[in-house]
Amino acid sequence: MQEINQTIMQANYNEHLRLISYLFDYASEFLSTHLGKDYKMPIPVRQLAYNCGLIIYETSLCDLNAIERDSYGGFVKLAETTLRIRRYGCSIGEITGTIKIEETLSEYAKRYYIAHELARYILTNKNEIQPLKVLPIARGEFSLYESTSELFANTLAYGILMPYEQVMQAKAEYEEKGSYNPLSYADWLNYLYNLAQIPEQYAILGYEEIRKIQLVKS
Repeated sequence: MQEINQTIMQANYNEHLRLISYLFDYASEFLSTHLGKDYKMPIPVRQLAYNCGLIIYETSLCDLNAIERDSYGGFVKLAETTLRIRRYGCSIGEITGTIKIEETLSEYAKRYYIAHELARYILTNKNEIQPLKVLPIARGEFSLYESTSELFANTLAYGILMPYEQVMQAKAEYEEKGSYNPLSYADWLNYLYNLAQIPEQYAILGYEEIRKIQLVKS
């Protein structure tokens, strides 16, 4: 029975790894489509949103000095996206909308949440939008509640901000320039989050997904 359980767990984990790899591959295709083949980190997420027909609006969404919590115990909302189908003009039928971002966030945090909302835009079925669709709020980094769609959006956002091939190239260049052997994992992550221009915790989570993709490719 133990051997059977291990086989099932390995099969499920392999499927999990393939899903992560697929989302990162999709993110790379998305970047190439909207930014061209020569995009580089840091990814211009604001330009990316504009190219997708989305307007970014910075406003006051919450009081970050107050520990307000929703029914699931998560932090107050930090981002919100409204999507709609164009009904007139030369781009009739295309998806457009607005991404609202909490204005008091750091620029690195804003970049992450813009990418996260872009990921939710990608994952949203066009048929669900007409005539208007407000996506569920981004609960913030302290939330313990995550739906499956939010976990997918997180992974896709990492793929947008930290494209696999570019991270691997950056790591190879970093190792070549490094004077310590073995290299410090903490120093590498510090370099990576500044290269991607996102909060350190998201760079750590994103890089752990990239390490899983290496298992798939190996």
